[in-house]
Amino acid sequence: MNINSEDIKNRLKEVLQHDRELLNDLSIFSDDSPDGTLVFRISYRDLEDIFEGDLDKIEYIMSDPKENLKAIKEIFREEGYIEYLGYSKDDNIRIAFSDLPKTRIKTPREINKSKDIGEYLGLKGIARKIGQIGLEPNMVLFECERCGANFPKDQDKRTVTYPLECKSCGKSSNKTNFKPIFEKSNLEDYQEVFIEEKDRSGRAGERPREEKAILWGDLVDSIRSGDEVILNGIYLVREERKELKTFFKVLDVEIENKEFDDLDITKEERERVEKLAKDPEIFDKIARSIAPSIKGCLDIKKSIALQFFKGEEKDLGGNHHRGDIHILLAGDPETGKSQIVDYASKISPRARKGSGRSTTSAGLIAGAVQDDSGNWYLEAGILPLADRGIACLDELDKMREKDRNSLHRAMEQQELSINKADIRLTLLTRTSILGACNPKEGRFTRREKVDREYMEDIRQVLGSALLSRFDSIWIITSDMTREERKKRTRYISDLQREYGKKKKDENYKIPEDHKPSLDLKDLKNYIKLGRGITPELTNEALEVINNFMDDLSEVLGRGFIPRQHLALIRYAEASAKAHLREEVLPEDSKRAIELKKDELDRWKENGLDPKDYIEKVETGNTQKELTHKVEVMDLIKLIEDRGEAPTKEKIIEFSKQDDFEEDQISRTIEKLRHRGRIYEKNGVYKLS
Repeated sequence: MNINSEDIKNRLKEVLQHDRELLNDLSIFSDDSPDGTLVFRISYRDLEDIFEGDLDKIEYIMSDPKENLKAIKEIFREEGYIEYLGYSKDDNIRIAFSDLPKTRIKTPREINKSKDIGEYLGLKGIARKIGQIGLEPNMVLFECERCGANFPKDQDKRTVTYPLECKSCGKSSNKTNFKPIFEKSNLEDYQEVFIEEKDRSGRAGERPREEKAILWGDLVDSIRSGDEVILNGIYLVREERKELKTFFKVLDVEIENKEFDDLDITKEERERVEKLAKDPEIFDKIARSIAPSIKGCLDIKKSIALQFFKGEEKDLGGNHHRGDIHILLAGDPETGKSQIVDYASKISPRARKGSGRSTTSAGLIAGAVQDDSGNWYLEAGILPLADRGIACLDELDKMREKDRNSLHRAMEQQELSINKADIRLTLLTRTSILGACNPKEGRFTRREKVDREYMEDIRQVLGSALLSRFDSIWIITSDMTREERKKRTRYISDLQREYGKKKKDENYKIPEDHKPSLDLKDLKNYIKLGRGITPELTNEALEVINNFMDDLSEVLGRGFIPRQHLALIRYAEASAKAHLREEVLPEDSKRAIELKKDELDRWKENGLDPKDYIEKVETGNTQKELTHKVEVMDLIKLIEDRGEAPTKEKIIEFSKQDDFEEDQISRTIEKLRHRGRIYEKNGVYKLS
């Protein structure tokens, strides 16, 4: 069948002129873009309706999109459709086809570099590297220095092409100079982005492939690092430095991993969520739906559930107060930490995962990379990619210390300044962090004796400054009673059996006690609605928290504890959102306090005095430890003043007179030596 652009134009004219009913049914619509461009999106289904299911004509359009899009744009201008929408013929127009069939959506790996050139496609992947915004000339106005005449010259490259002769006096470029007048020229913004296939779509051990895509005009700055996108446009090739380079001319952008706040939710889904909210046990059901393959740990799952709803961001007197909740799971191997972290990453649409030594500071924040042309691009790391989502960081203890240090500002101030190569900008890291780590020796539990130095174990690994930024630190040990062990063993076995049956028979119904209380879609919709609420803190709710903080300060024997106080407020606000309430009620504050008590109880059960917990998190030392340090340093000076050598044995001997424990004094001596407060030579200790 012979098809040409005239056939396409004639059919479109017919629809615009005579078939107003079809036109109203189509999803062709206009939108004002930021720069005033009139945007028309024509879905693939619309094309099927316009051309009455003639797939040959649609295929012809998709195979020669440059000419056909130009023809369609002319029709929109000629047939009065622009004026009908209240625009003039001089307005910029962008026309794009959207909702393409799967056969026309390809990953960077699936694109055929030679056969797909000139085709209209959807490019699917992750935006990894984002270039800076540049200017590209479409038309440049020149002034002839000989005769003063102004005349335009169309451009087809990024660099300006000068005229060979003046159109007025006819003088060649050898006999006159041409001065570009850029302020009266037609220049357009452009931005290069690199779209990378998802990591798991490539072969094992092979680096994911990427394709360069270029945004023009109103599409510039429409993509952020970490966005999972489908870019609709034309696959093209051009010569760069005598080499043929392919690129993707983007005509429309579809963001797939929108923030929770941007997720689309239907009327039916909203009604279903609002019905779920009336269930008095809804919060427990949400918590049980997190990592259902891990039995127990309900207190931990509740805190992670509140992490998804998060508290409210506030700017107080120019100071940013985060609403995001940070949680650390510290525990023995094989206790399910990684499974909990991994499942949490599936709930958030903007989740990112990192693990151990494979995650560097550049991988956490951003790296600057240079292409073959010498241009620098920013390759965002996990934290900026997870902006408005959740960053799941497993094996924090395995990260290098200098890499972990890059987390400090990102967690509290939630922004990072980048000065690399010629790139200077600030990246936002408004993300909740769910971290997991093992203690210094690999596990907490020791068979020969009870270890009462858990917090010291973790602090030595992560450092006090980083620990203080977590709202909750949950201890998970492998110690359990024989009955608990039997229950967990049988639960794992039953789970494997039930889902094995489901894989074999799609119609098999898994028993309710082995299924999540809420399916993943309902859970995401519920969190989306909850996060959209801005609950108001009531005086009654604040009074509950204030009273608890007063009691806690009295127990600790110290004053205001701001980070713990703010953590409780964040949890209370998240609890109100989890119940779709517009106010934070006393019961929300009580839930936040209950979680904090559960956290302290876990420490108490495992040998740490809860009175010491917050001191340890906030300052890295308990009051008792500070007393021990002062005692040891005073004893060294006292022994020296008596003309004796302050050996370890002598220090311990003197300390026993004040009822200090030998083990504790030995640890204190090592800490002071490690920090340079004292030093040892030939078995004798001296003050630094």
